[in-house]
Amino acid sequence: MTVFTGFGRSLEACFYGDEVRDAERQAIRWSSDDPTLATVDPATGPRTVVSGHGFGVTHVRAVITGVSVPVVVVVCDESGACPPPPYR
Repeated sequence: MTVFTGFGRSLEACFYGDEVRDAERQAIRWSSDDPTLATVDPATGPRTVVSGHGFGVTHVRAVITGVSVPVVVVVCDESGACPPPPYR
């Protein structure tokens, strides 16, 4: 996903079968590998907002029942310039 510094985008996690198990959806934990580049808020629940803070590439993770799913987050600057690929 791409975000710009100073802005946020919504992200939702859906794990197999969790759409009918609200308690598990609410237990999803979000984190950022590098909070100087991007943060998540709220840190729990099925949805979060990823906010860009610094130019670069990091990962946001959704964790439920011990399973971690990373999402690549590319943070572009205010001018629209983005870090060059590859994104891993």
